[in-house]
Amino acid sequence: MRGTWLLAWSLLTPFRGCSCAEPSHPSGPLPRADVPGVCSRDEECEPCDRCIGGRCLPTSRVDADGDGHGAPPCGLDCNDDDRSVAPGLREQCDGRDNDCDGVTDDGVLFKVEREVLDAPIGPHAAITGWIPESVLVVDVSRDRPRTVVAHVRTLSEAGPPRSSLPLFELPTTPRMLAAAWNGERAVVAVALTNGQCVVAFVEPDPDREPSGIPRLSGEPLLLPTADHVVAVEATAEAGSIHVVAVDSMPSPAMSLRRLYVPPDPEPRLGIPTDRSNPPRGLAVVGNVVGVVASQNRVDFFDASEDWRLLGRHVVSERGLANRALAASGGRFVVAMRDDFDHSLAHIDPETGLTGSASEPAPATRLSLLSVYGAPDVLLAVRHDPASTMVRVDLLDPDLQIGHEPVVEMAHGDVSALAGAASTPPVTVLLLPSGNVIEIRRCGG
Repeated sequence: MRGTWLLAWSLLTPFRGCSCAEPSHPSGPLPRADVPGVCSRDEECEPCDRCIGGRCLPTSRVDADGDGHGAPPCGLDCNDDDRSVAPGLREQCDGRDNDCDGVTDDGVLFKVEREVLDAPIGPHAAITGWIPESVLVVDVSRDRPRTVVAHVRTLSEAGPPRSSLPLFELPTTPRMLAAAWNGERAVVAVALTNGQCVVAFVEPDPDREPSGIPRLSGEPLLLPTADHVVAVEATAEAGSIHVVAVDSMPSPAMSLRRLYVPPDPEPRLGIPTDRSNPPRGLAVVGNVVGVVASQNRVDFFDASEDWRLLGRHVVSERGLANRALAASGGRFVVAMRDDFDHSLAHIDPETGLTGSASEPAPATRLSLLSVYGAPDVLLAVRHDPASTMVRVDLLDPDLQIGHEPVVEMAHGDVSALAGAASTPPVTVLLLPSGNVIEIRRCGG
């Protein structure tokens, strides 16, 4: 009976701990045994563990921004409030340490500022530099196919470009347009379907607002050639000459590249070229003019010394790219076919190829390559005439790839449509879809 009473008393009376009958010892829970992993609260565990069921157990790290990485000491995210910052992310040109390696914008050469979708351009459009922070787009009117029009794209403005302004009329429909800006005015060259070629100058109108509205400077010139013109190119350098290359066929068995310096209507040079596939590639550095003369040869001339030949270089037995010559950083660059795909290399006007070739991008099924140059960036544009795929790789003047490729589905063949223009500090790429891609040097 006594045992039953004690048992009932123990069950009904709450246990208050053992205080050894000394008032100086407050009552409380018994201290836990000093056993690793045994706990009564989180503070008794390692910093990144939790006390669950009396045991210290690892738990998910706190991830404030939801990028899969926690902040120290439980993770390596150097900014847990920004999803664009975490270990393993690709570094971008945005003033942040995206990959948490302790260095901001390291290894990033360029920034693709933004991509603006305008109305699709026509099949003959050309783009060139213009007044600061602007580019000039020359096209053919949709409503009047013999009217050459132009509009100015101001990079600081959002939304569609300004309305196109008519420049001049053509005697017949165009085959191809080309344009080049030398800091004062732009030359526009038009190859016509009847085999003729028209050249005109366009300049900013100083009497109209806003600044940069284009106007025709003088009357267009019809080049006096009896040959059948099949293609045209134009190039210029700031403060330097304009050069127009006209590809024509004097006879069914011959193709000829004629170089003009407008407004002189007489050609400075006539270079025999490949009959079956006229080459493309024209660039100028100072007074030195480089021209692709065949499917594997580049010629250089000094325009200040009566077009003296500086060098004639066979650069690739496998042939050159679709548009094979450009200038960037005061140097010429040539794009060649190789065993894998294409490669780029610097070429000196007198000595030929310099240094080692650089692979501009991994091999892709986009086999045709066009290279465009600006003062501080090269654009390697790949495309497949059988599809609408376009791939653009950005390289600095030392041929280092500086950005992941810009890939876009464009409308139609880009061989004569994609163009690049420099309006420092911006380089602009125009694609046939009307997309305008602005590229800036990172940190510039």
